[in-house]
Amino acid sequence: MANKPGILTNCPWACLGNLKYLVLAPFACHSIYTFFMSKDESERDMDDEIILFGLVYYIGYLILEQAHHMPMWRTDGIIITALLHIGPVEFLYYWLHRALHHHFLYSRYHSHHHSSIVTEPITAVVHPFAEILAYYMLFSIPIFTTLFTGTASIASIGVYLIFIDFMNLMGHCNFELIPKYHSLHHTQFRTNYCLFMPLYDYIYDTMDKSSDTLYEKSLEREAEVPDVVHLTHLTTLESIYHLRLGFASLASKPHTSKWYMLLMWPVTLWSIMLTWIYGYTFVVERNLFKNLKLQTWAIPKYRIQYFMQWQRESINNMIEKAIIEADQKGIKEEQLNSNGELYLRRHPQLKVKVVDGSSLAVAVVLNSISKGTSQVVLRGRLSKVANSIALALCKGGIQVVMLDEEDYKRLKAKLTPEAATNLVLSKCYNVSKTWLVGDGLSKDEQLKAPKGTLFIPYSQFPPRKVRKDCFYFNTPAMIAPKHLENVDSCENWLPRRVMSAWRIAGIVHALEGWNEHECGDMILDTQKVWKASLGHVVTLKLVQQIYFVSQAVYLVLAPFVGHSIYSFFMSKEESQRDFSYIFIFLYILMRMVHHQTWISLSRYRSAKGDNRILDRSIEFDQVDRETNWDDQIILNGVVFYIGYLKFAETHHLPLWRIDGIIITALIHTGPVEFLYYWLHRALHHHFLYSRYHSHHHSSIVTEPHTAVIHPFAEIVTYLTLFFIPLSTTIFTGTASIASIVAYSIYLDFMNLMGHCNFELIPKWTFSIFPPLKYLIYTPSFHSLHHTQFRSNYSLFMPMYDYLYGTVDKSSDTLYEKSLERKAELPDVVHLTHLTTPESIYHLRLGFASLASKPHTSKWYFWLMSPVTLWSFFITWIYGHTFVVERNLFRNLKIQTWAIPKYSIQYFMQWQRDTINNLIEEAIIEADQKGEKQVNKNGELYIRRHPKLKVKVVDGSSLAVAVVLNSIPKGTSQVVLRGRFSKVAYSIALALCQGGTQVMLDGEEYKRLKALLNPEVATNLVPSKSYASKIWLVGDGLSEDEQLKAPKGTLFIPFSQFPPRKARKDCFYFNTPAMNIPKHLENVDSCENWLPRRVMSAWRIAGILHALEGWNEHECGNKMFDIDKVWKASLRHGFIPLTTPSICY
Repeated sequence: MANKPGILTNCPWACLGNLKYLVLAPFACHSIYTFFMSKDESERDMDDEIILFGLVYYIGYLILEQAHHMPMWRTDGIIITALLHIGPVEFLYYWLHRALHHHFLYSRYHSHHHSSIVTEPITAVVHPFAEILAYYMLFSIPIFTTLFTGTASIASIGVYLIFIDFMNLMGHCNFELIPKYHSLHHTQFRTNYCLFMPLYDYIYDTMDKSSDTLYEKSLEREAEVPDVVHLTHLTTLESIYHLRLGFASLASKPHTSKWYMLLMWPVTLWSIMLTWIYGYTFVVERNLFKNLKLQTWAIPKYRIQYFMQWQRESINNMIEKAIIEADQKGIKEEQLNSNGELYLRRHPQLKVKVVDGSSLAVAVVLNSISKGTSQVVLRGRLSKVANSIALALCKGGIQVVMLDEEDYKRLKAKLTPEAATNLVLSKCYNVSKTWLVGDGLSKDEQLKAPKGTLFIPYSQFPPRKVRKDCFYFNTPAMIAPKHLENVDSCENWLPRRVMSAWRIAGIVHALEGWNEHECGDMILDTQKVWKASLGHVVTLKLVQQIYFVSQAVYLVLAPFVGHSIYSFFMSKEESQRDFSYIFIFLYILMRMVHHQTWISLSRYRSAKGDNRILDRSIEFDQVDRETNWDDQIILNGVVFYIGYLKFAETHHLPLWRIDGIIITALIHTGPVEFLYYWLHRALHHHFLYSRYHSHHHSSIVTEPHTAVIHPFAEIVTYLTLFFIPLSTTIFTGTASIASIVAYSIYLDFMNLMGHCNFELIPKWTFSIFPPLKYLIYTPSFHSLHHTQFRSNYSLFMPMYDYLYGTVDKSSDTLYEKSLERKAELPDVVHLTHLTTPESIYHLRLGFASLASKPHTSKWYFWLMSPVTLWSFFITWIYGHTFVVERNLFRNLKIQTWAIPKYSIQYFMQWQRDTINNLIEEAIIEADQKGEKQVNKNGELYIRRHPKLKVKVVDGSSLAVAVVLNSIPKGTSQVVLRGRFSKVAYSIALALCQGGTQVMLDGEEYKRLKALLNPEVATNLVPSKSYASKIWLVGDGLSEDEQLKAPKGTLFIPFSQFPPRKARKDCFYFNTPAMNIPKHLENVDSCENWLPRRVMSAWRIAGILHALEGWNEHECGNKMFDIDKVWKASLRHGFIPLTTPSICY
């Protein structure tokens, strides 16, 4: 992008991505249609087939008659085109180019092109949109001249356009062919301005003096001899496009399948045929690692060909030729993506070292396993790497579970009797949440793994991701350091600047000067290789989990909403304005607010526990399944709009008609309830249940929006049923806005209430009017339908269940029990508060779909600014904490209480007394309820209430432990930045005592040094240097400070709020947090910005105190033993979360 982007810097269609080609679709279709559908041969314009160069030429063809029926060849047109290019075009381009190098135009436009000093052919056409238009006008001079003089031909236009492309691309190719001066224009900037003909540079004396010298040097330059060669091959059929020699844009991103590759199947087929006949490796990439020259050579064979017996000899010969060629060139090391023992036997005198990289792959996998893991599952085809991993784990005391008996016997034979005790044969798939997987892992096996499983591949190919509720590590890989240069493509499916362990191994061998092979059964010391790689490479891998959310579905309603508003406000006469049409939009909004109100109320009441009907847990899979609850509202809106436009009877409805309301009520009580009852019973027949209704019954513990979660066919059926009363009143002329709206509200209210999972209809309602029992169901009545399945089928009126004997016998008992149920008394309370203004929507009582994902800003929050502002006002006047979540950890009951204050209010002096009073009230309330632990920093409240039985835990010790265990092993120096706190001081103290240098700036250095003894204080360094790549950061870290950090820096927060991610070339850890064990239940929302089933260290600390029975406070200046807390967290199944994120 230009330094100061000007008008039309970007093409108008740039925002469309790959869909930008659709701009040409109408013109392309029109040209093909007119060519093939013409009856007369003379009507077919041959030039129409050829002129597919772009929008301008299509428009030109359609506007100018001279462009029709051009001859194939005219010599005079070709001569005129050549003369006009040599004269006006080259002359005007020269002076235009010089003008573009004036500061004003250069900074706004042309600097974008010159951002590429080392050019590639595609650099030739990378210009701001305004420049492209100027060049089009310039190159159109010869074409339009020949068109208007009648001398144009298909040959003259086609040849001229090919000439422009050929010369332009050749001039930017970065290797010497014929042109000898354009590369200098990109390095010197103020010379060599000409287009393709340097004569004007010679005339106006702007030719660079070194042009001839550089030309001769480039021609004499020999092929580069690398120090390290990495041998690779093609993987999937689409990998030919992802190759660095393929599509540059695809090669620069991790390998993913694209829809348009299906259109390119002829090219794919051609590439397969080429691999059968082409028998030589070819260079695809070069890199530099300090003074080490690296090359990647590709074997022209797809992965599938490696499994073909008759292809093996051909592949072996190619690999052998590559090794011999490398040896002849004097290469130091060679890394192969297949074992090379065969070639060593054939050529024992080889000086080149063959390295398959197994030892580093093993080391990467071992260091990817979370600390504290006691058991792993090993699945997939066994290999040298898998055997070495299993051996290392068994020796380290970690149980390795094998699911295949043959693999188990084979592996056990290679272990010592002592180590073999840790090798376990099992048929159970849920024994561990850590799976080490290789090639051959099936989809069915993945589906048997427990939720939250970590799949860590040990093979070169990743498993297919079939589970959205699990985590997938990359194949063994490491992040390349900044001094590994010329990295402009991704290695297969790995992220940018990430290299596979097999590729890195060869580089490490060359750097360390190890004079030995690693292939066949030979494997190097994994610890030795790992430490060597740490000395040269940053060692963090990425876990990828993708969630898709789209609000574009609301655009379906946009045309109707726009038309209704337009027709209402633009009507000239009052009588023409139809309120019933515009009311449809208000009705849709009203329904959405109604649904959301019930969702928030239900979640609040189920968290508190009073009148709760069913105690089972709700997990993320149910939340994801029920995310699209608003689909039925959109469909309802579309039906209403179409109905209005189609039927004149729906226009200008009155506001009220009593007869219409009575008819609606009678029809609902009779036909609708009767038909629904038998439809519902039919849906429970095995055939329909398994295909449709089971989707709704997947949710045993219901939430209000469960009511509308059905397959599309069911939703359409229900809509048809509920439209019987509405259509009857419309066609009998008795309909009114009141009858339609009231009936719709009634349907929603009863439906949502029936699924809310708490009882709210008081007992006296049925005592006053006993027949009401047959006309209104209760939430507990319908809850039994979701647990028992074969009873309580009625819609809202149980009379048909009583008539046909399908009422559950326990309906009355459950109703009374639910009404008598008291609020739950928790063992642990976690006190939290609102963070950003948008956090109100991410709260568990807010939008369920947002709460189930890490906190991120959404574009549509701007539309909801009135609600956000209203929530701010509420926080000023509402003075009580409220329950937002309940969890279960075995027998431990846990609740989260929210303080109704935003983070910004904590910094307002006049709000502090109010906040302190809220926290104090919450602690006293917790104490009165007999709770064991409260999570919050609360020394002030302990002083005021010294006899508190409840223990106040701020979680600092576990936060310190998580941060310390997030720092990579072998780190000798860290930078500490941000506002200091109790946690920051404890981290600095622990690091200094452990011999790690802590670099501080300013007053904090003096304050911290006073707390340390002289021996330890030597590791505290006052420095303004930003050189270290490990940064421990707190609140207050500025964007400017982040920009000073070196590339590849790890930002590890020690505060509760993450830093704003200002760097795309650095890595950001989550705030101190851990993965929770599977027996922590009812987790259906994310804690702020943390991933699913991850809790902050501060929240976990309270749970640990209750589990361990530690009868003391941790707040103020008090701090628990860090090692003791850390070991306790691991013992209870909490897994360290040490995966950073990177932005592109």
